[in-house]
Amino acid sequence: MPTTHTTPIDLRPYHGREFEGVLKDGSTERKCKGRVSVNKNMGVFCCQNAIDGIEAENKLGYVFSLCVQFEDEVVFNKIHVTSITILDPLPSIDPRWDWKDGEIAIRQKEQYKVCRIHNDIVVFIRDGGATGTYEIEEAYKSGYRKLPSPPTRKLTEITEEMFDKTNLIGRKVVYDGKEGQVIGMFIHPDESRSITIRGMVGSFTISQLKLIEE
Repeated sequence: MPTTHTTPIDLRPYHGREFEGVLKDGSTERKCKGRVSVNKNMGVFCCQNAIDGIEAENKLGYVFSLCVQFEDEVVFNKIHVTSITILDPLPSIDPRWDWKDGEIAIRQKEQYKVCRIHNDIVVFIRDGGATGTYEIEEAYKSGYRKLPSPPTRKLTEITEEMFDKTNLIGRKVVYDGKEGQVIGMFIHPDESRSITIRGMVGSFTISQLKLIEE
């Protein structure tokens, strides 16, 4: 059973969680429901549709946000919160349609910005226009998909030992921000090592290059 807090607690551990509570802004006091959002600077906001206040970095699909715990405060401020109940987390959502507010979705090769209106409702925006509202599973069945994450790539120093023991022909490297494919490897009389790259003039010492590992 969720606990209603009238004595201030630290709300930072509850980013993204739903709450019910009584919020205040000056003489305005409203009972409302929303979600807790924590900024990068650790300020805490109650995002909801009742009281307008300082803008959160992410309002989690709600219209307004109210700062209830500044970055230098260890618990919420009673000036802005009379009481708050952190609700139990919702059951896990199928990752295929766990649309995140602000992320990019794709449908028929076109990209859309996701606007998560509420827990079960999502809108996709393209060129400033909205597609209409969908239930999250309905959006998936209508052809919307999460934009695949770009392949992870690691840039590795090319050491003399790696050069001597590894065939780098055909591998990709980066030189001065440009990507290319290795087509030649050379050890010179002075023991220096260099590489030639398809489409680039000259040869490059291994200290100038990074190996792309995907």
